[in-house]
Order: sequence, then structure tokens, then C-alpha cells
Amino acid sequence: MEVEAVQGTKDDPGPSIERNISHQQSRIEFVEKVLKKGDSQYDKLVEEIKGGNFEWLLALAKTASLIRPTHRSLSKAILGFNWQRSDDAARVACSQLLTNLATVHAEYLRPIFLMLVRHLNAQGGDEALLDLDTKVLEAMHEVLHATISKILRLRPTAGPVLMPILIRLFPQYEDSVIQQRLYVKNLLRITEYAPHLRDKILLLLIERLVALDVSAYSCYDNDTAANDMTSHMDVQDNHDSSGNDDDDDDQHQQQQQQY
Repeated sequence: MEVEAVQGTKDDPGPSIERNISHQQSRIEFVEKVLKKGDSQYDKLVEEIKGGNFEWLLALAKTASLIRPTHRSLSKAILGFNWQRSDDAARVACSQLLTNLATVHAEYLRPIFLMLVRHLNAQGGDEALLDLDTKVLEAMHEVLHATISKILRLRPTAGPVLMPILIRLFPQYEDSVIQQRLYVKNLLRITEYAPHLRDKILLLLIERLVALDVSAYSCYDNDTAANDMTSHMDVQDNHDSSGNDDDDDDQHQQQQQQY
């Protein structure tokens, strides 16, 4: 599956552009053969995609029209692309593949949007995103937004598919403040290149921020009520203890008078 790497020397700077193109064309022809005829090399192709090999991602992007939902293991490998650990070249190649796939196959729109939006935040317990270097995170988000933007531009009817996903993946109240801010920032970024979704996204932000405020106030009220009840019980206990002491003193005085 690996195309032979040719090292350059001082006298020979390396393979020509024509040879690089030839190698890439060979990959494309190989992928076409595998997807059309179900070649025995299919599993090896899947492994290359799982490994994030950008050259094979690019070859697959050129043949996206041949990918079908019946190619389950290949589809799973594509949607399981590791955005955090991959380099810029692999991310760009995957972006091109996802864009072409979503453009030619409507059935891939929803799973692709789910994949992209999840990586705009630490949704689904993916807390590794929050540990990434800021520059790495920003670079990754740049490619993610570019991919969403291209899909929306090439397939204008994709907006109604994206919006429910943005709503569904909005962080919950119990999620960290970092997650909340990160998601809000990315939603505002989407409004810049998807003006037709701007009003709905802004309404979503207002509704969720109000809900967060109400939840926070409710928690504060509950804590205050609990503290008040505890204080009242402490006062009552002290009062009862004081009353018992007075009763003991009265009994002691009566006993002394009898003597």
C-alpha cells in the first residue's frame, strides 16, 4: 500500500512533479478498483485511512462518489479520523474528503456534521480536546470550520441538518465553564459564514444562557434554604438545651428546700 519514497540528493533534488503526480494517480486508480470491484485489498485501504495517511485520504477524496454506506468499515474509519493527533496535511486531506462525501451523498451529511461539531467541543467525554495546546486547538478548529463552511456553500440545503445538531450538542449546565465558552465561541464563528443560520443560533444562545442563569439561581436558592434550615435547627437545639438546664436547676432547688 505504501508508495516507494524517493530520497533526494545534492545532485538530484528528488522526484519530479510528474512522478509525484504519477504516484497519486496510481493511488486513485487503486482506490477506484477497490471500491468498484470489492478488491481483496479493501481491508488494507481501511487500515491506511485509520492511520490518517494523508496521501490515501486525498486519493479517497477524488473517488468519494464511489463510496457507499455499504462500505461500512471504510465509512467508520473516515468518521473516526483522529483530529487531535493528526498533522495539518492529514486534517486538510480529511476535510477535502468529508466535503466531497457530503456533497455527493446526502446520507452522509448528518454523521459528518455530528463528527465535526463534536470536535468543536469536548462533547461526549472527549476531554482530551481541553488539554490541547491553544495553537493546536485553534489550528484544528480552523480546518473544522472551513469544512463546515464548504459543505454549507456547496450544499445549501444542509443548514436544516446542521442546526438540530448544534442544539443537541450544546453543553449541559454541569459541564465546565471552559466547555461552555468554547462552544459559544464556535457557534458565533459559524454565524460569520452561515448568515442564514444566524438568527436561530443567536436565539439558541439566548435560551441556553438564560437557562444556565436560572439553574445557577435555583442552586443558590436551594443552598441558601439548606443553610437557613441548618441554622434554625442549631438555634432550636440550643434553646432546647437551655430549657433542660433550667428544669434541672428548678429540681435541684426544690430538693434543697425539702432538706
